[in-house]
Amino acid sequence: MLILLLKRFEKVPGILIAVVISSLCVVAFDLDRVGVKVLGTIPQGLPAFALPWMSGADIVRIVGGGFAVALIAFADTSVLSRTFAIRTHTRVDPNQEMIGLGVLFRWDAPLFFANAELFQQRVIEATAQAPAPVKRVVVAAEPVTSVDVTSADMLGDLHRALKERGIELHFAEMKDPVRDKLRRFELTSIFPDECFHPTLGSAVDAWLDVGRGERAAHA
Repeated sequence: MLILLLKRFEKVPGILIAVVISSLCVVAFDLDRVGVKVLGTIPQGLPAFALPWMSGADIVRIVGGGFAVALIAFADTSVLSRTFAIRTHTRVDPNQEMIGLGVLFRWDAPLFFANAELFQQRVIEATAQAPAPVKRVVVAAEPVTSVDVTSADMLGDLHRALKERGIELHFAEMKDPVRDKLRRFELTSIFPDECFHPTLGSAVDAWLDVGRGERAAHA
């Protein structure tokens, strides 16, 4: 609650203040003795050096899981690109789709403080490396199961950075609880309803409608 109250003050480190106040309350009122769970003593120093040895069974699981994720991502993108190609009367090269997986951006993890910066970096890199100018980034957000305060701030910064380059940021298949969190973090002014699409197909349809409107305006 304190973080949300301080969020409107952009130059105030709300998260740091909340952590300090919470720590002081635990010490002052002995909250850990009345059932409040705390982190406890943090081990000091660096962990001992060790090589991450993997057994044959570990390698099989890692390779098998990675192959399954890659196959699902390729199939998902391939079907979507063929739908797009049919509607625009263009040809799809399946091999090229393996290269162009970043055009429709997919993020297979919750968004939180530990990966927020990485997400922002990957989106910016994907737009910079796209073979054609990017006007809209659609995040396939179905795997995103949660958003915290840090990642909400990151989304605001990312929106502003992309907007300066004439790029819109949209989301497809975002779960309602995650979208509700964005509302609580007061991001509705940045991401109105038209920035959210129930399916990837509807996100493509919305972009095609924009293209048709631009062509009609120049006709």
